[in-house]
Amino acid sequence: MKKQLKMFISVIVIIIVTSCSKDDDKVTEPSIVGKWEFSKEVTYNESNQEALVDYTHRCETKKDYMQFESNANYKDSHSTYNCQSEENTFTYVFENGMVKLYSNGVALSYAIKVKSLTNNELRIKYENSSPTGKAYIDEFILVRK
Repeated sequence: MKKQLKMFISVIVIIIVTSCSKDDDKVTEPSIVGKWEFSKEVTYNESNQEALVDYTHRCETKKDYMQFESNANYKDSHSTYNCQSEENTFTYVFENGMVKLYSNGVALSYAIKVKSLTNNELRIKYENSSPTGKAYIDEFILVRK
């Protein structure tokens, strides 16, 4: 009986020690890698109050999207009204909350600021500069597909 009790206690101790490892405390950060479909457009009124509007896909069968691959390749697709896809491919660097896109090693003229990122939602802000110096800003919410 004592032998069985010792064996039982030993098994319980082993289970407790191995189930409480430090690996369980690690929190994984959401990754930008994946395919993201445009879902909402963010607009602001004169009082700077935010409003979310459903994103209008020009083609119901081909949704506009961005795709970030783990090998630093980027692709986006936007459909025209006749459902023809216009695709762009670049490389990208994601650091400090900014996505920088490159075409043949040359940075593009606009930046994509990541305002928030969860496992299922990506909120971005395009910041474009025109030749006149006026900045154009577009903000969107995308969902992971």
